[in-house]
Amino acid sequence: MRVFIGIVLVALGLSSCKNTDSSKQSSHEKVVSKGFYNDSIKGLYIGTLPCADCLGIKTELHLKEDYNFTLNQVYLETSGSAFTVVGNYTIKQDTIKLYGNTITPDAHQYLYLKDTLIKLNLKGERIKGMLSQKYKLPKKNF
Repeated sequence: MRVFIGIVLVALGLSSCKNTDSSKQSSHEKVVSKGFYNDSIKGLYIGTLPCADCLGIKTELHLKEDYNFTLNQVYLETSGSAFTVVGNYTIKQDTIKLYGNTITPDAHQYLYLKDTLIKLNLKGERIKGMLSQKYKLPKKNF
């Protein structure tokens, strides 16, 4: 009988050790659904990102209020190298992820910093190195 009571007490103790991050996540989701982030993030971002085998990638990213986007990219100094992708995006904390039928998962992630998007690597981390400052897309103000 004492063993049974001991097991029950241990089980109750373990079940009370919940991770409270879920409450933070749900409150963040509420903020996003209210459009708190979307109001400041939506807009047109234009810049030229580094390219390994060309002069650069002229990039125009239009984030729309309805969580859809249009991404236009032109690989400079190469022929037949213009691409347009449409899809939707998500916002989690300060990271924006693009989802489209021709986009490799995690290939297009951006960090939002006051009217600027910073391209992230496939792991969702800031790109490091000599060209790290070149991975910025400033917001176009009309």
